[in-house]
Amino acid sequence: MSTSVLPSVNIVREHGPLTSEYGWTEPDELIRLTVPGASCTLTTYGATVVDWKNPYCERALWLSSLSAHGASGPIRGGVPIAFPQFAAQGQLPLHGFAREQTWTVVSISSAESKADTHAQVTLQLEANDVTRAAWPHEFVLRYTVRLEPTSLRLSLDIENVDTSSWDFTSCLHTYLRVQNIDAVSLRGLKGVTFTDKVDGCKEKVETNDLLRVPSASCESSPKGDGVEGFVDRIYHKPQETLVMEDEAASLTWTVKQSTSWTDTTVFNPWKYGKLGARGPDFDDDGYKLMLCIEPTVAAAPLLLKPGEKFTGTQLIQVKKRSQGS
Repeated sequence: MSTSVLPSVNIVREHGPLTSEYGWTEPDELIRLTVPGASCTLTTYGATVVDWKNPYCERALWLSSLSAHGASGPIRGGVPIAFPQFAAQGQLPLHGFAREQTWTVVSISSAESKADTHAQVTLQLEANDVTRAAWPHEFVLRYTVRLEPTSLRLSLDIENVDTSSWDFTSCLHTYLRVQNIDAVSLRGLKGVTFTDKVDGCKEKVETNDLLRVPSASCESSPKGDGVEGFVDRIYHKPQETLVMEDEAASLTWTVKQSTSWTDTTVFNPWKYGKLGARGPDFDDDGYKLMLCIEPTVAAAPLLLKPGEKFTGTQLIQVKKRSQGS
């Protein structure tokens, strides 16, 4: 089914392979949002955004060529949703079940004017027999993806529709695609306390004005030699806006999250974290081309009483780097 909303703004639903470049052949239901100069694609399986093109980069999100697809497992790359568990912080499978459930499209909208040009879709996931078997609580998730010419806005609503309270951890596991991780820096975390998951979950304070993966992986090496180190850090009570400079691509990324997210996770497996059997769905050289900047609830679960709702957003903007920056 194809829905053309405005002459230059399109929302298309279709079945078919994602793209031949990823080698995916099994059909997924895809939703493609298009505005002048930009597009993004998401799957109803997991409500995972898997592709984003904008005027400055042909592929703004990293996606592994080894990823599961066609509802055969969680997608490695793009923007998977973790709920009701972040990572392995609980008894559920890694990152919970939301990324392995089929979501329902509940609304689409668009606009095209000088003041506002966008294409937007909202998907929903409710508790079902599969989720109740793993986690016996009633919930409704609503996920809104809003595409504008130079930005992507993601918003996750988590509502407790049960008769009793429950708590959760969560994240939007955003894989940004970079040209060369050696030439990437992240600004905005200096002075923030973080949990170093690679170095025995020690609590540390970020001392770098610019976080760079090669040096940070050495700092986090359990043996202190940088050989097996990688970057997997949960920053607590971070500032809302981080700036990533991709010097090789001459791009500046601004990544803003709402204060409802209590943490920010920064992840790159470096040379060894996902090598071979450690990451069977992760390209061995994939670390060179990605950096995860994830709005997260991880340090402590959030409690929702019956009828309460959590809303967390992430806004990603990209532009050409200014001269001399």
